[in-house]
Amino acid sequence: MVTVTADRTKLVVESAEAVLGLHWFVARDYTAKDEGLEFEIITPGIKTKFELTDPRRRDHHLVSATNFQKAFETGQADIYRACEWGQIRRTYDNPNGPIVARRPAMVYQSIFVRGDSPASATIALANKTVGVQFHQGSHYATLAMLEGFMPRDEIKVVHSGTVGERYEAMMSGETDAATLMEPWVTLAHKNGCKEIVGTFYQGTENSSAGLDRKIWDTAMRAVEESCEFDQRR
Repeated sequence: MVTVTADRTKLVVESAEAVLGLHWFVARDYTAKDEGLEFEIITPGIKTKFELTDPRRRDHHLVSATNFQKAFETGQADIYRACEWGQIRRTYDNPNGPIVARRPAMVYQSIFVRGDSPASATIALANKTVGVQFHQGSHYATLAMLEGFMPRDEIKVVHSGTVGERYEAMMSGETDAATLMEPWVTLAHKNGCKEIVGTFYQGTENSSAGLDRKIWDTAMRAVEESCEFDQRR
């Protein structure tokens, strides 16, 4: 086991939904201490949904890749984990937070419409508003899912906030569709929504540029052990 210096035994991880960062939650509660580390997980706590009249809802050029999670960029967190293409964009905007690893879990997102929607095929989403969160996994996954069926100018992604907010926007009629992940995928099915198209994708881990490599390796060992934790119980 790598010996971690006394002043760096605690790492702060910026995370959100457990569906994206479950490995960090398990490591915090069970495996980090075996490696001489302590993980603190903080959530952004930032309003992510814009008013209906806000031009940022429809123009991703007006939205910063770091608009929703500031703790990592302001030095309050050592590690940030998120969807792969969102992290690539974030790293481009902030080279002081490089990508250092792939997330150990795959994530699934899917585009849903309400049960009473006339849409039943992907092509039917042309020029229909699809709720996403700009510069996050839902944004880039939606473009990837739809661009094989229609020209880019017919893809109408709309910033609708977090996955829960996107679900609510779809159900209220604020948007025609929404890109969802679990547990909202299951909730959408339960409430009679129609799943149009889905995709799997990876995520990555970003760390502060000044984080010692030995400490990062130790943290990753705790994360890897967390992925096997249930099997050992």
